[in-house]
Amino acid sequence: NSCQTVFRIVDCIKLHPLSISGFDNLPVTGCTPYTIHPKPITGIDLTNATYNWDFGDGTSSNSPNPSHTYTLDGDYTVTLTLTTSNGCSTTFSYKHAVIVGHKPTASFTANPLDVCAKTPITFTSTSTNGPITHLEWHFGDGGISYSNPVATHKYTDTGYFSVTLIAFNNGCSDTLEIIDMVHIKAPVAKYAFANNCIN
Repeated sequence: NSCQTVFRIVDCIKLHPLSISGFDNLPVTGCTPYTIHPKPITGIDLTNATYNWDFGDGTSSNSPNPSHTYTLDGDYTVTLTLTTSNGCSTTFSYKHAVIVGHKPTASFTANPLDVCAKTPITFTSTSTNGPITHLEWHFGDGGISYSNPVATHKYTDTGYFSVTLIAFNNGCSDTLEIIDMVHIKAPVAKYAFANNCIN
């Protein structure tokens, strides 16, 4: 008869799944030309790993620490395929990672400019060098609107109010503030005398 001894080692090998949870330094918005320096966020050792970056504008890189400059307006997806030294591979795509555009020129008009409280005032964007992808209006009394290209606002207080328009072309913006643009008139009391003499 032969004797056997069996050794069992529990949890001898621990496998770590290869995954990318995101990119450092992304997402970003800005004006062209715009340079990014993305780095993968992962919990594993990337020594001797290979990188295949796709920046979404027809360009790529195999650098572990790439630098890429966007020169054209757009909304870009950044993709990385990562392969470790033991052959494990994963791909991660970050949508809307880079949103860039050229600088617009913000301008606007308002009508009427001298009114009583609670009277609607119409603000119209005349911004140029677009396309203007969206607008942000600040009316000076705490009110904000994202209407494009026309916004309407009613003031409930009296006095002078400065109005600001921020015009966006993708991630690039231009700001115009017009000081004391709108005047909301104080109410005027009206009264009349009536003679009511009693002899």
